[in-house]
Amino acid sequence: MKTVRKKNIYSFLIIFLLSIICEQSIAQSNTDSTVYYFDRYLNFCPSDKMTYIGFGKKENGLVHLSVFTVGDARLTMTGFYTDSTLAVREGEFNNYDITGHKISFLHYHRDTIYGYAVWLTNNYLCRDSIFYENGVDVRSISYAYSKGKKNKKIIKDARTGTKEFTTYFDENGIEISQEIYIKGLIASEPSYPGGKEAFREYLRINLWETFRAQRYSLSSGINTYNLVFWLNKKGEIYDLNVNQLQSNDPIYTGIRQVLVTARKWNMKNEERFGPVYYSFRVLHGYDIGDLKIVFP
Repeated sequence: MKTVRKKNIYSFLIIFLLSIICEQSIAQSNTDSTVYYFDRYLNFCPSDKMTYIGFGKKENGLVHLSVFTVGDARLTMTGFYTDSTLAVREGEFNNYDITGHKISFLHYHRDTIYGYAVWLTNNYLCRDSIFYENGVDVRSISYAYSKGKKNKKIIKDARTGTKEFTTYFDENGIEISQEIYIKGLIASEPSYPGGKEAFREYLRINLWETFRAQRYSLSSGINTYNLVFWLNKKGEIYDLNVNQLQSNDPIYTGIRQVLVTARKWNMKNEERFGPVYYSFRVLHGYDIGDLKIVFP
């Protein structure tokens, strides 16, 4: 019984202190304020039935509401309303977990959700988001992470749940490939004769000579290269970018020579296509026999 009584007194003191702090800040800023009592479903209720307590104060013509738990005075939500009735939401809303970490945010205009609603991971990375137009969710974006780094992004039509794009990233967060979907199926796109593995094998064989010639300018260990290029109507590679290397860099020149002399891609009636992403690693030891080209 003593423990329960102490807990009740502690909770009362927290709420009492919150009320004093709120009143003092309001008095200092000369703004109007309202105290609200909510039940566990965030509906208005009498003070003796409350699970949450809210403090609203006027800011720039809106009411900024902050909601706390009664038991431990933990912030759970903040948001903006058009007036003290809290009938119409207008502006940004944030939600917090039991540790005080922001877990989501979204925006309202005239009580209708719009733009992106975002859910966050424990280390403030975007986990999921949904894009709204006129209150209707039209597109969702989900992210996957490995060791705190983004490795995949999936975009779906939120109305049907069908995939539109899947994008993959390397360990540095650089985009390396993308799958395009039509009606939930991977779209037909230009391909290299023999497929991706044939193109990788072509690069592996022909780039070896380029890196052998430039091995003294490489750092020992792992050197990662990310290729980004476009294909023209004839299936030829152009507009090449390699790790932002300058066009006069010997490694860039060697890679470009290998790509432009590759077999033409099957364009499947595409006028142009891209960007196309390929990533590979050059494993460089102290002997030419240790030089290897590896694709993830």
